[in-house]
Amino acid sequence: MLKYCLPRCTFKQLVEDILNDSGGSGNSETFRLVADILQRIAANTASAISAFANEKKLKIDLNAEQSWELYEKCSGEKLENALANCLILFHAVYDVRSIPQIVSPEKLDELERICDAAAQLLSQFGKYTCSSFTIHQINLS
Repeated sequence: MLKYCLPRCTFKQLVEDILNDSGGSGNSETFRLVADILQRIAANTASAISAFANEKKLKIDLNAEQSWELYEKCSGEKLENALANCLILFHAVYDVRSIPQIVSPEKLDELERICDAAAQLLSQFGKYTCSSFTIHQINLS
């Protein structure tokens, strides 16, 4: 079982606090940094889902580039751990999509496809407790 936490707040709350505290100055830099973090996590999560589904011969509706070559060298338990960590990070940043100006409509569609693929994967393999994509437990064994 894996859990994550940020000190006393979610990633979305942290970003909102930074935006509010900056009073408008530096918001474009904050938007760019958060969008970059979101893009990297989304791409790696999509790659991990795809690699895991391929290894387990599961049917997942997600076309993902193998953007992180680690997955070419990762299999079995190591791939399960990498996937679980990616899903936790994806969950941590997923809610930031509702902050205006951070996520483009195209990126929002991509995030939804990744979320749907994660739900498909978890429904086919493993045990999970999921409510509006709030993952409380991931057991891929």
